[in-house]
Amino acid sequence: MTRTTSESTYEQSDLRRRPRVFMFAMVLALLVAVGYVVYAVGVARSATNGASASLTASSSGSALVGRTVPGFSLPVLANDSSASKLGPGSFRGRPLVINFFASWCGPCNAETPMLAKAAAASAGSVAFLGVDENDQRSAALAFLARTGVSYPVVRDAGSLQSSYLLVGIPDTFFVAPDGRVIGAVQGQISSSTLENWLRKLDALAHHG
Repeated sequence: MTRTTSESTYEQSDLRRRPRVFMFAMVLALLVAVGYVVYAVGVARSATNGASASLTASSSGSALVGRTVPGFSLPVLANDSSASKLGPGSFRGRPLVINFFASWCGPCNAETPMLAKAAAASAGSVAFLGVDENDQRSAALAFLARTGVSYPVVRDAGSLQSSYLLVGIPDTFFVAPDGRVIGAVQGQISSSTLENWLRKLDALAHHG
């Protein structure tokens, strides 16, 4: 059977179109694959960032903000002869600053003199409680004398790390008169940050 010229031309045109259609399909498939990879990477990155943010929040102690301050009763190390043990409950009804420190901690050595001065200036309205972490008694007492601390200090051997979400020291917590944690700072606190929190606590002391 003899093919007509039009049939031959159609087949040749169809043969020329096939590679183009195949190439278009390949490009489309590639674009879809790339889009999926970009989407998957974005989702994974968001999940990772979310997990990191959650870890940071918990590690910094900010997860305690809004909650009742974890209770404890620990042996007094210095500056309170009226009790053998103290804890947050000992200061119920007063704004309270709880500072975790140790004599071997560099940032603690830097910030504690500032805390000591702030505590002395705020003695009429805001209470301070130091928690000496995993320290030798003699070294801790020498540290307190050197830095001028006059507020009560208790000793801890690591029992509060879980309840206070401690991953390092220093750590400072700001507690309202009703026992709620209203702020937390991980690491060395700046003078401006301390002043801001003390103003808030002082306002709570006078206005409730």
